[in-house]
Amino acid sequence: MNAPIEFFGVPLPVWDTLGVWLAGFGAWVAGIAAIYAVRTSLRLAHDQHKTELHVNMRYGFWETENGVSMPRSIKIDVVNKSRKPVQVSEIGWRVREDKEVIYQKDSVIGTDERFATLPTIIAAGTKATYYVTVDSANNQEWIFSFVNGWAMTGVNESDFHTLKIVVSTSDGCEFDAEAGTYIIGELVQYYKEFAH
Repeated sequence: MNAPIEFFGVPLPVWDTLGVWLAGFGAWVAGIAAIYAVRTSLRLAHDQHKTELHVNMRYGFWETENGVSMPRSIKIDVVNKSRKPVQVSEIGWRVREDKEVIYQKDSVIGTDERFATLPTIIAAGTKATYYVTVDSANNQEWIFSFVNGWAMTGVNESDFHTLKIVVSTSDGCEFDAEAGTYIIGELVQYYKEFAH
């Protein structure tokens, strides 16, 4: 028979000691698992209410989903990656991080009735497409007013290389995408020729 283990002079039977250690270890593991479960449930609850959009901007000639040919336009795709509907309140532009966003609500159009005017609601997991027409009769002065509006705020030619499209939501979030080199090139060219 095995001799009992002594702990500070007190004899402890081997199996009793092992049982205490295993019970303590089990309680410790259960506590860690409970903390992890609470953390996971809080993260999932937070993600349920989190707004997440993916914004993409391109420049060119487009045909809409309805088969309508658009003149030369800036196409803005907004994908709702949230688990809830998101209201897009405004779409605008930012040059340099220290400048405020300039919103151009009247220039942004949607291609179907759901997104024809801002604000609009985008369902979870769906996409909305907006356009800023650059060549239409209604928007002949778009580049002129855009470049001159920025020039009056102190923006110079090199600042146009930081141009981003900014999508704002009703819950105060902003999501942006960098402008393509082609639209930046046109704006810089116009700035060199006409902006004062």
